[in-house]
Amino acid sequence: MTGGGARSATAEAHRATGNPPPCRAVLSGYLAYRAARAQAQGQLRDQLDDLARRVEMEVPRL
Repeated sequence: MTGGGARSATAEAHRATGNPPPCRAVLSGYLAYRAARAQAQGQLRDQLDDLARRVEMEVPRL
């Protein structure tokens, strides 16, 4: 089968199952989401570390 035929068969298989075919735009959006999520997690981790340091300084040791 040629490359075009393989793509056609793949598209037909996706249509038959009701699943949308994967595409570059979807992948690009997903990767952007993952990058934003990782950045947000890093910021939250930094904020939590900062809060833990402040609590250690403010709360007297028992």
